[in-house]
Amino acid sequence: MIILDISMQFNYHLKIILYFSILLLFSCKKKDKINHETFRGTVVNTASGLPLKNYPVYFVTYGDASKKYSTSITTRTDNNGAFIFENVEVNQSIDYSYELRVKRSETEGYSSQPSVSTINIGKNNTSNPNYQLKTLPWVYSFAVKLDQATSIIYPDSISIDIKHELWDTNDPFNYLFQTIITSRELRNGYKSYLGSQKAMGLWRMNILKIKNGITTNTLDSVFLDFETQTTYTLSF
Repeated sequence: MIILDISMQFNYHLKIILYFSILLLFSCKKKDKINHETFRGTVVNTASGLPLKNYPVYFVTYGDASKKYSTSITTRTDNNGAFIFENVEVNQSIDYSYELRVKRSETEGYSSQPSVSTINIGKNNTSNPNYQLKTLPWVYSFAVKLDQATSIIYPDSISIDIKHELWDTNDPFNYLFQTIITSRELRNGYKSYLGSQKAMGLWRMNILKIKNGITTNTLDSVFLDFETQTTYTLSF
């Protein structure tokens, strides 16, 4: 009984020692060093090279090495395309990484005017005080329709050749930035949608009409802003 008593007391004291050792270990664990940094830069339209105003920019924090977990804060550019993130918490632990990001342009990878929609940034920004992001913003939709009082009766016809003003037309993959609309798409008052993923910027139109045997050629243009819905109305 005495031996059993001693053994139980020993186990009890061992558990106490282990418990306080674990507490001491966690209490002595070094806390992650947190810096407060300011990150600034500009966002540029890939096609025109001009600054993008009022455009959303994201500062993304990854909390693990796999980059599966992230949080972000958002700001918008000013009239000069400039943005700033002030007093941002930057954890110096190797588990944390950071990015500046804008919406990705679908032209990345094949365009002669490449975008830079994501930049990995260091824990200290003193080596690069001014980041530059480049992207080609999209519009939500662009449609062409005839005026309600207009009708096209064969053999009359109309054809509209629409091209993005600044995009490189020598790019062999440039199918997204030129569209031709004919009478077939415009009959009976239907809108002809040019589809999604149309680039922001000035689109120039060459309008060819054949009416009562007379051919006329008219030039026009329309500016498409990012994340907008635009309808261009034709008369005949």
